[in-house]
Amino acid sequence: MGDEYEERKAAAGKDVDKLWELYLWCEARSLAKEAKSTLWRIVRADDEHRQAHELLGHQYYDGRWFTSEKKLSKYKRVEGERRAKEEGLVKWKDEWVKPEDVEFLKRGLVKDELGEWVSKQDLERAQAGWTKQDAEWVSPEDEAKVEAGLWKCGNTWKKLDEANTYHGLINQWWRIPGDVVDITSTCARETALEALGLCEKAMRNMAQVFGQRPASKPQVLVLKDKEQYQMFAAGNEAARLPAADMLGLSSIHYSFFAETWFNVHTGAYQGTGATYWDTSNDDDKAYGVHSVRHAAGLAYMQRLDPSPKWEAKAAQDPLKAAADIEAFWQEKRLPRWLWYGGAAYAERYYKAAADDPWWARKWSIGNILGRGGLRPVAKLLECELAADRAEDSGRMINELGLVISFMVDGDCEPVKAQHAKFKEAIASGEKYSQAASELGAVLLAHEKELRAHAGF
Repeated sequence: MGDEYEERKAAAGKDVDKLWELYLWCEARSLAKEAKSTLWRIVRADDEHRQAHELLGHQYYDGRWFTSEKKLSKYKRVEGERRAKEEGLVKWKDEWVKPEDVEFLKRGLVKDELGEWVSKQDLERAQAGWTKQDAEWVSPEDEAKVEAGLWKCGNTWKKLDEANTYHGLINQWWRIPGDVVDITSTCARETALEALGLCEKAMRNMAQVFGQRPASKPQVLVLKDKEQYQMFAAGNEAARLPAADMLGLSSIHYSFFAETWFNVHTGAYQGTGATYWDTSNDDDKAYGVHSVRHAAGLAYMQRLDPSPKWEAKAAQDPLKAAADIEAFWQEKRLPRWLWYGGAAYAERYYKAAADDPWWARKWSIGNILGRGGLRPVAKLLECELAADRAEDSGRMINELGLVISFMVDGDCEPVKAQHAKFKEAIASGEKYSQAASELGAVLLAHEKELRAHAGF
């Protein structure tokens, strides 16, 4: 039998079909050793011969066959690491993740079905049939209370007017989720919902400037009056409220970026745009429309351009991080003129759905003219805002909005072309700083056209 096998093997040579016939001949005669040897000859002649590979116990993965589990495991490990690094992923325990996901994972969060980061407890509640009233979880047993028009306030249920009183206090605020932005507010619910609508419009304006919406939803804080606004910014030891404004910039405008806002219960970092909207008098009510938009713009910027290293340190020691607030800003990839200019564009240079769609821009330009005119663009790009120059810094924010208006809505072709390149850089996630510098240089070169855009 051995001689006949050798003769058949020699006759088959490297012909895959004949080798397969030889394998079947061996199988029919229970020649296990010869059958396996023939299978190896087949895969050497034709590495894509699925039947032979499978009979040898090989595994197919990523377009190739592996002869052992050990070799497959090694390939997965090496190739997985290569691809992960190529995609900019980092190692977290035994898996590769996006760099921006690490902080969430450190906090023990997981993603829900919509891709939102939630606690494991929240995920379990959702899977158990609990629902949400705004950001508050409601058990199946309490659904009837929601249907009756009651609002969950801590451990109690209240009618809307009582709920407005309850949520009118700092740290008891309404927390209302939206489609593209969330709002935290001590305003009456009706006002908070109106503010949410303004924030959503501001998100669209910011996307005009930067070309996209952030990966995670911004959160905007809207307080009900100036007194709360000032207390939130400066802090209140008696109320156990830490200061949220370390640079004092809440005094230069009616909105500011709360760099050191931490959740008093969990310690989680919540830095975002903060403002107030007092509807008790006509002046504050009118300006509130713009202050909310500006705060939304700053909230957008924090999501687009975070400070992950500083935030990681803040999660461990908030007080130490707050004392080093300059490190927070030094970590930014985009300059402050784009931060505040973008927010000012969303605040007062947007195209409105009105008989005169550019009324806000005209009003803002009029303010610039009435307060000494537009300073040189070079000074604007330095964006030196300071609490001890409150009036001048407030003017500068308005002027920066005009610069962004020229960039987004002007008709200067070189600026439009550079703006398009800038948005491409933002979309790629790379070279933010370089793209911003190049954009600033083009704006400097076309200051004359900027002034013409404003009608100066």
